Amino acid sequence: MSLESKTKHLIYNVHEFLLKHKRIKPNTNKNRVFLFGIPQFLNYGDLAIAVAEIKFLNRYFPEKELVLIPEPSVENVLIQVKRICNDSDIIAFHGGGNMGDVWPEQDRLREKVFLTFNSNRIICFPQSTNYTSNKSKSLLRASKVMKTLSDLWLFARDRASYNFMVENLPKNVHIKLVPDIVLSLKATSKYNRTNVTTFMRNDKEKEHNETAVRLITDISENSTIINSDTVEMYWKHLITEKSLPKLVDAKLKEFQTSKVIITDRLHGMVFAAITGTPAIVFDNNNHKVRNLYEEWLTSYEYINFVGDQKEETIKEKASSILDNVKGYTYSMDENLFSSLRDAFAK
Repeated sequence: MSLESKTKHLIYNVHEFLLKHKRIKPNTNKNRVFLFGIPQFLNYGDLAIAVAEIKFLNRYFPEKELVLIPEPSVENVLIQVKRICNDSDIIAFHGGGNMGDVWPEQDRLREKVFLTFNSNRIICFPQSTNYTSNKSKSLLRASKVMKTLSDLWLFARDRASYNFMVENLPKNVHIKLVPDIVLSLKATSKYNRTNVTTFMRNDKEKEHNETAVRLITDISENSTIINSDTVEMYWKHLITEKSLPKLVDAKLKEFQTSKVIITDRLHGMVFAAITGTPAIVFDNNNHKVRNLYEEWLTSYEYINFVGDQKEETIKEKASSILDNVKGYTYSMDENLFSSLRDAFAK
């Protein structure tokens, strides 16, 4: 590790230590939203979710004070927030794709918040579920906790997750279907599109796909490919309220300057959608990419999901995109988020 990297790593560790000892000091004493779980790692999908959550709440509920609680602070501030919380306050939790057996520590963190604020309205921003079965220990534990809550609202961001929640979670839970919250953003491109960029995952959600490998190799014979990702080393940048939107904007620029992107990441696909960027999209191993595409993005002609198409068809589509470089205009009906707005309109 270089001296610069070691220095950044040290600064990150100090920053996280300070977050763990953060004091929560709202400006008002009622009508607040405490948003738990703001990420402090460089997964740009999660960071964009946080940006979208903040913009959503500020847009529709400017009268409510929004109190952001970073993920490293959550456990240590529970007692603080409990002391100052009252019946008019809403407890919210950061959304994403971590409800299930793949990332069990996230379920446990949510459960601690749930149990602490069991008499408040609790709202979880849109999630995907990935429990291995309805007998999952994580699911059974989460369900036991949810049964004790008086006013829990869970939002699914795809039909498969919604159906699973309805069938397997306690009946006292309010369950609704809305798009991924990042789809409420819009990032108009103001750049020339010159690049071919890949955003391919390399973690435990990856589905190895030889078609994707051959497609990238084929395109590289005639075009320079930039290999990027929507995840970076966690200590590379500090995440603060000021830096958060800037970091997301910088990542979106990679899409806005691309003629086409190739990805197997859910938010690679979502970022392509909101920036009007043509995309060739492959699934991941728990199918949350496919599920979200089929629910919300099939009408967007520039988002090309690779399902059962023949490899030659995919290559022809990629070639056509590269021969006719253009950006597209993105829009999504804001009424699709109406049930989420209603939940916060307490």
